[in-house]
Parts: sequence; C-alpha cells; structure tokens
Amino acid sequence: MDFDVKAAIETLAHEDLARCRVALMDFYAATAPLVEGIMKRLESLGLAHVAQCPATIGIAVWPWRFELIEDAWSFPARSQVPPQHRVREIFLTADNAQVDILTPSGAGHLWTFLEKNGEGLQQIELLTSDVETATAHLRVAGLKPLNDKPVAGADGTKVNFLLMDASPYVLSTGRKTPADKVLLELVER
Repeated sequence: MDFDVKAAIETLAHEDLARCRVALMDFYAATAPLVEGIMKRLESLGLAHVAQCPATIGIAVWPWRFELIEDAWSFPARSQVPPQHRVREIFLTADNAQVDILTPSGAGHLWTFLEKNGEGLQQIELLTSDVETATAHLRVAGLKPLNDKPVAGADGTKVNFLLMDASPYVLSTGRKTPADKVLLELVER
C-alpha cells in the first residue's frame, strides 16, 4: 500500500475538521503493520508482557505546521513536556486513532530528526505498567534502551526509549531511503 505521508500531514491542518480526522485515522491505520511488527519482535524475545497496545504514534512536524494543526483542531490542550526534551506536544484522537503531534521547541533530537528525515512518523508509544522493570527486561534481551533509567515524560509519565529495527515493516513513504529504525517509547502513566 502506498501512503502519502506528506499529503496526510498537510491535511491534518485542513480547515475542514472532518478531513483532518480522516487524515489522522488514515495515518494511524498505515502504521498498523509497523506496530504489529514491533509487538511480534517483542514477543519473539519473550517480552510481549513489557508493552501493551493500543499504540500512540508520534508524528514530528515543523513548528509552523504544528501551529496550523493546533488551529485546525481548535487548540487542544498541550501536553506538559519537561523542558529538557525541547518538545511541544498535542494529543489528538479520532475513533481508535491516538496520535501525538510533536514539534521541537529548540535544538535537540527532534530538530535533528526533522532535518534528516522531514516530517513524518517519529515514534511509536506503548504503555507499560512498570517502565523500570520493562527497561531491565529489554536490557537482558540484548536491546539497549537509550537511557539507563526511565526519565520524566509528558504529563507526569515515566518513559524510556529504544530504537527498534523497522526494516521488515517500514511504511511505503515515498522517501528515497526509508528509515530502518523506529523510536519506541515505553510509557508508564
């Protein structure tokens, strides 16, 4: 299936909210094979218990587009993101689609991601009941979380991140070189 990431992101800021919602649901549906692949990978490592669906996907956009999306969606509440992450975030839903729209608030990892990859899927977020235990299980399985210990996340959550191999499950994005890794965020509420 070909999925036009650029067109979907542009439509998230459309003046017709119904079209925005359809674009959000389409983007979310297009990531389903990737989420399924990550869950299968965790299962193959005996780690299916560390993360739970449904997933929330994180879409990275430039600050100017973030403001257009906020306007189109009638200014949803911004998540309270710790300043060290240098990220602004809003949470959008439409039917079963759960999406974080992310934009950099300064130089940092998200800015670098956008410069390198452009706007698009930046992360998959999965819930976990205990991010510290999940981090330990991932390390034992040979996966390397980005942080030794969980860190403060948006809205009082505890989070940890790791890069997962996405190559067998990559979306058809039209990019010349699709990412072979996806950022997985484990979230404890």
